[in-house]
Amino acid sequence: MENGYGGGDEVTMLRRHLRETLTKFGVGVNRAVVASQSIQKYSYIDIRKSSVYEKQNLDRKARSSLDSEKKWGCSS
Repeated sequence: MENGYGGGDEVTMLRRHLRETLTKFGVGVNRAVVASQSIQKYSYIDIRKSSVYEKQNLDRKARSSLDSEKKWGCSS
């Protein structure tokens, strides 16, 4: 799948953007088969319960707060 990625490789783009996460990538022609095999191999993991997710969520909230302060001219 190349459309929408400026001619780049979807998997490479996702790996670059998600490199500091616990993401597993399944690559193949039939996404349903790859997804099924990945779930069988790795099981389902609720990442919302991981410390990495919590840190990313806190970082995102902090950035959002800073952006809001800049947008509305607020200061603490």
